[in-house]
Amino acid sequence: MQPARKIARVGTFALIYSATAVAAPPLDFPVVVRCTAWSAEQRAQVEARIRTTLVAEGLEARTVGVLCESDESASVNVESAHGALVKPVLRSTGRVEDDVVAAVEVALRELVPQPTAPPAEAATPLAPAPPLVASSAPPIVVRPALRVAQATPRRGRTVFQLTPLVERWGDHWAWGADAGLAVGSENFLYGLELGGRAAAAEPATFDSSEWNAAVRFAWTFPRAAGLRGTLGLGASLLATTPASGVVSESTTLLGAACFELHLGRPFWLGAFGLEPQLGLRVFSGRRRVRVNESEQLVVPPIEPQAGVSLLYRVE
Repeated sequence: MQPARKIARVGTFALIYSATAVAAPPLDFPVVVRCTAWSAEQRAQVEARIRTTLVAEGLEARTVGVLCESDESASVNVESAHGALVKPVLRSTGRVEDDVVAAVEVALRELVPQPTAPPAEAATPLAPAPPLVASSAPPIVVRPALRVAQATPRRGRTVFQLTPLVERWGDHWAWGADAGLAVGSENFLYGLELGGRAAAAEPATFDSSEWNAAVRFAWTFPRAAGLRGTLGLGASLLATTPASGVVSESTTLLGAACFELHLGRPFWLGAFGLEPQLGLRVFSGRRRVRVNESEQLVVPPIEPQAGVSLLYRVE
């Protein structure tokens, strides 16, 4: 059954070659196939396909040589009226015979000279421009384009603050300081404040001190002479330490929530500034200190204060 198929395939290529030869003049050129691993039938088939392809594509050749270096690699050597070229066979299909025929066609097309571009035409000289004639029309006034002002991006800044202050605790004065860090823009800052206070003229039976922390937000009003308002929310802890031999009837740690409100006016000299300010703190309840069955200190729910802030800013 296999010999019959091979005879039929050879006969098919022979018919194609004979039909093409009728339509175009015959090309008499030698085709040499040097592939020892191929059978005589394969060599004849490749030769017939090469001749048929060149006749069908209108390509001329003087000699065509096929050299098989191994079972998987081969090269073609073609010569035409335009020169000679040796080209390796690129494997792209499952059969090496098909790649050999394609390589022969590509090699002959590369030998065909490409048409050259026609020479550029000589430039035609331009006619001289007509002389300008004065016109009676009114001149056209060209107005400069209006510049649209672009918004300047706001620069961020960081402000360090230290505020010595005095407060009124009912019948006692208290002194202390707040220190904080705030970030934001020129007109709005937010940050964290930490501080401490101590009552002046404390009784000899105990010592008292207060520690506080708050988140603060500050707004500067340029149209109001540069005044700055500050709002704070935080917590306060009042600590008492009785002297030896003294019994404290109240707890030694008294905590409360705190609301702060301050009004000041900063004055800047470069990166440094001063801000006199007035303010008050509002607590969630009154705190009392009782020692030896008597009330020694009362911290009211509202405490007015005054201070001067030392400022340093970084743009």
